[in-house]
Amino acid sequence: MSLTSLLSIARSALVAHERAVSVVGHNIANAETPGYTRQRLQITQASAERTAFGQVGRGVDIVGVDRLRSAFYDQSWRRETGLEARYQSLSASLDQAEAIVGGLDDTGIGASIDDLIDAFNALAGNPTDPTARALVGSAATALVDSFHVTDSRLDGLASSIGTELSATVDEVNTLVTQIDQLNNQIRAANGQAPDLLDRRDRIVDQLAQLIDVRVTDRGQGAVDVTVSGLQLVSAGGGAQTLSVTGSGPYALQVGNPPVGITTSGGKIRGLQDAAAAIGAKGTSLTRATGLRGQLDDLALAVVSAVNEIHSDYDPVTKALQPTLTPAPSPLRVVGAFFDPNGVTAASIDLDAAIKADPTQIAAGYSTAPGDNSIVLRLASLRSLVVPVPGTTAGTPSSPAVTPGASVILGDAFGSIASSLAVATASAGDRASSQGILTQHLESQRQQVQGVSIDEEMVQLIEHQQAYAAAARLVGIADEMLRELINLGR
Repeated sequence: MSLTSLLSIARSALVAHERAVSVVGHNIANAETPGYTRQRLQITQASAERTAFGQVGRGVDIVGVDRLRSAFYDQSWRRETGLEARYQSLSASLDQAEAIVGGLDDTGIGASIDDLIDAFNALAGNPTDPTARALVGSAATALVDSFHVTDSRLDGLASSIGTELSATVDEVNTLVTQIDQLNNQIRAANGQAPDLLDRRDRIVDQLAQLIDVRVTDRGQGAVDVTVSGLQLVSAGGGAQTLSVTGSGPYALQVGNPPVGITTSGGKIRGLQDAAAAIGAKGTSLTRATGLRGQLDDLALAVVSAVNEIHSDYDPVTKALQPTLTPAPSPLRVVGAFFDPNGVTAASIDLDAAIKADPTQIAAGYSTAPGDNSIVLRLASLRSLVVPVPGTTAGTPSSPAVTPGASVILGDAFGSIASSLAVATASAGDRASSQGILTQHLESQRQQVQGVSIDEEMVQLIEHQQAYAAAARLVGIADEMLRELINLGR
């Protein structure tokens, strides 16, 4: 080996450790930068020189800069954070729905039903009292208003969910475009672009919180990003857009022509779940679904039960009327209490005749003074078993009168509110448990990719000493060259 070779070895060492110190400094500078992955200069021994005495080393070569990151932890974190985002989104929407419905407290539809039954009880105690009859009308109007307000607010909530879903899909498409652009830049750098890789991973992390995605490395740093087996981003270049169809329930599609997909995690899935839980508004041909369908069923149950009792006396064809002995005489002409066409939460209303004249509220089936046979029966509505149309109905697509499963009317709203409360609590619990798991995985990710100042200081000292030793080697080679020159004089 010549002295010039020795200088070349020293020079390669100086350059390598100088750049290693720069990488360590870059790590220290970004110790608190979100999403930053610590880097290490990859150094390897240079190819040996062949001599008469065998192969002799020629120093070091710089291969590139490695990012200390775990693909396994990344994929696990993205999967679990997507599930956390799903249940957080669902929980937030159901919390709002629960507040709108009112639960089992002293507000909302449940309390209004109780108030109407209490008013019927008061009228049963004094069927000739005009004030008691007016209170029945007032309580019935309050119940109608409760249904209308609840339906309107649920309609607003459903609309907000749809708007947020559309905005989230747009956000996904923006992130997908950014990933495709970074793919191209990273591929052009032959994969040696650690800061660009970090930027892309941060965007993929954001994307995973919106929709469950899978990332596959295809070489040169470029990746495929897929959802439900379909490509959103191609490693070779190009991206497809996500779109949403429907008005609740909502469906997702990818590409053009669009292909339907089903996801299992992410904020988008949570919004889809929330929209399905709240349900679609009914029409003249189809009943509402979800929570809105349950409230429509309850409105129809109330209208049907009250109208069957508050009508012309016929216990043979009207099962909810009692058998009275002796039969009421003289019979009184009794009309509907609620508008028979108002069979949904949005359309329930008092009958026009009763709205115009509360004295049309009948206390009994006869005109005999003190007859309270109607309101006595209406006062027992809480314990009446009534048919409730719904998914078990003979023709569930009809909003009219086909009976389904029977329920105790006093328990019907409580069942709706309890089911909603259970669903809300379940979503909240799932979000909390997923949050704990996500935090654990993030901690494991940071142990691999996070910057430890103590560890970087150790690396800094090691490279500093190696640089000083390489500089000393230059000095020694210089002295040896001088001696050799002096010998030649």
